[in-house]
Amino acid sequence: MSTNRYTLTLEKLDSPYSLAEEETILHRDAANASNSLTKSQTRDLAQRIAHGLRHSYGVGAGGPNKDVVTVMSYGQIMIPVAFYGVIAAGGVYSAASPSSTVSELARQITIGKSNLVICSEEHVAVAKAAAKESGVPLERILVLSSSPRRLESLGEGINAISNSRLDWQTITDRHALKQSLITILWSSGTTGLPKGVMLSHENLVAETYITALSGRSWAEAEVAKGTYEPVEYRALAHLPISHIAGLFGYFIAPIYAGGTVIWMQRYRWNDLLKYLREYKITAFYTVPSIWLRIAKSKEITDHFKYVQGAATGAAPMDGALQSAASGRLGGASGGDSSQSVSVGQTWGLSETTGAVTAVPRGETDVSGSIGSILPGVELRMVDEDFRDVPEGAEGELIVRSPLVTNGYFNNEEATKGTFRDGWFCTGDIAVRRNGRFFVVDRKKVCDVW
Repeated sequence: MSTNRYTLTLEKLDSPYSLAEEETILHRDAANASNSLTKSQTRDLAQRIAHGLRHSYGVGAGGPNKDVVTVMSYGQIMIPVAFYGVIAAGGVYSAASPSSTVSELARQITIGKSNLVICSEEHVAVAKAAAKESGVPLERILVLSSSPRRLESLGEGINAISNSRLDWQTITDRHALKQSLITILWSSGTTGLPKGVMLSHENLVAETYITALSGRSWAEAEVAKGTYEPVEYRALAHLPISHIAGLFGYFIAPIYAGGTVIWMQRYRWNDLLKYLREYKITAFYTVPSIWLRIAKSKEITDHFKYVQGAATGAAPMDGALQSAASGRLGGASGGDSSQSVSVGQTWGLSETTGAVTAVPRGETDVSGSIGSILPGVELRMVDEDFRDVPEGAEGELIVRSPLVTNGYFNNEEATKGTFRDGWFCTGDIAVRRNGRFFVVDRKKVCDVW
């Protein structure tokens, strides 16, 4: 990939590779369709937040990649704006789970060395208690709201959405892009306390470009054959935005894809069904547990009539469930025999910025495999002695790619323990059969998506 592909993540708002036009609606409130943000409005608000964070709270004043801003919220259309605003100011966006307890949030604030917290109105009590426990002053807790649009300090009532704008710095140096720190995601900590996964401009830009290659190549081929039929990109935001699937899929992907994310505040089954139909969702990614309910539900009729792309991740899905879930896509309760869309499986972790494998557009695979290795990704399977295993034998999946994290925030020991000879050790155990990879076990637990 050429160096000029790696421009500042924020420049997706201005990138010639972005399919979103100035008036493309990027974000819409599912419960209030009139509450929406175009690409132009998203850029404007992000720059105004960047100015407010810089001049009222000093974010980025001492240089980029230093000032960590902890953000905790359910789904709302101003969350991606806050994400871009923090980064444009020169800060680091640290994504906190909206289900965090006071002690969990306080620990994340402390380890992340964060001195500024952004939260939604529902999380004010937890944020105040966690801030007190970690030594963050009340006036450095900002409440984010999408209706009305505001980002206001609890202690002083300062509106961080400034009347002025701060433009973002353009970075084209490959080394600077790779070594940058703009986002911290926190691993699940199932076998220990959560670790902060550091993501760079290179990580997020590379993931955007690489995961879109298959779809764009498919579209070009269809155009050449004269069979291409444009489909509006409409995704339904229902997964946690503190995980890579939600953060990447809802904050970044719509700009590049030129489509709209319909924002649910929280996942609720009845709301999911309502909005799938009401907004004619065309792109749907969710976790296997929700696909299982979809596969078994008698309520599903024409809810997936308009879906042109369906995928899953976060945990392995076997072929039986993959086939059953795919059968619910289309216009009838039992599926539509003319429906060519199936649920494609992806595999990746927060540490790999999300997917490093996927089923290419135009192909079908309901075998339970994790799909094909994406361009720019090297994937191996090794034994305990770091030797490659033959087909049919189990081995740990290890990855080398521009998508791989630089390591864990303020945790050199964990970083050293996860990398070997430049390869990231995922802890996922897989087997290769007939050229396909199947995840079968875990060696250790990371934050998979």
